[in-house]
Amino acid sequence: MQERVKKQFAFLRDLLSKKSRNSLSIKLIVAIGTLVLIGSSIFWYMIIIRGERDFINTAIQKTSVCANLMEQSLRANMMRGHIDVIQEILEKIGTTENIININIYRHPDGDIVFSAKKDNLRKKIPSGSPECQLCHEDKGQLTAKGKERWSIYDSEGQKVLRLAVPIVNEKGCVSAGCHSGRANARFLGVLEADYSMADLDLTLKRQKVFTLTFGIVFTLFCCVVLCIILWKLIIKPITLLAEGMERVSR
Repeated sequence: MQERVKKQFAFLRDLLSKKSRNSLSIKLIVAIGTLVLIGSSIFWYMIIIRGERDFINTAIQKTSVCANLMEQSLRANMMRGHIDVIQEILEKIGTTENIININIYRHPDGDIVFSAKKDNLRKKIPSGSPECQLCHEDKGQLTAKGKERWSIYDSEGQKVLRLAVPIVNEKGCVSAGCHSGRANARFLGVLEADYSMADLDLTLKRQKVFTLTFGIVFTLFCCVVLCIILWKLIIKPITLLAEGMERVSR
């Protein structure tokens, strides 16, 4: 009777030891797999954020180039007194793909003196409008250093990048006669351009889907390969070694 009880006890002990070894193996695989998933998630998340930042910078650069060219054209034509040419150029640029609108405001009145849309001419924007707040932070003075100011807003279901460039008063502006009474003014106006980000936003969404899909597949593949390597090279040999040592001890 006692021998039978001892055999049953030994059987239960061996069974528990095997289960504990298997549970430790599973815990090790789960722990390493979790670490791989967390590390991969952070890595792919950073790639997505960086890609979104690059797309926004691309849109800002394109809009900035267009606004700077328009500012140079504005100065050249104002010096020559070609006022009508400025309006014609704005209307042509307004038909360019992804350019929604371009306005030139008189500072500090807020009157729209030139616009790619004729309906906006001679309109006045209030001082508390988003157009003014883009450059006037906390109702402060318009700042030149830092130059462009930009913001992104939603319009008719699409994202729009708004870029504002302060038009600085220079010696040539006063001597030309157009702004002879504003010799002490730092700024004459603001050039504002609205750039549609619909195409960039669509490309960014596609890139996000591709990156997430590839990241998930790649991470799962790495986890499976790592688990197989751990099982074949580490866990299985250790298990066999432990079982062999138990047999020898008996």
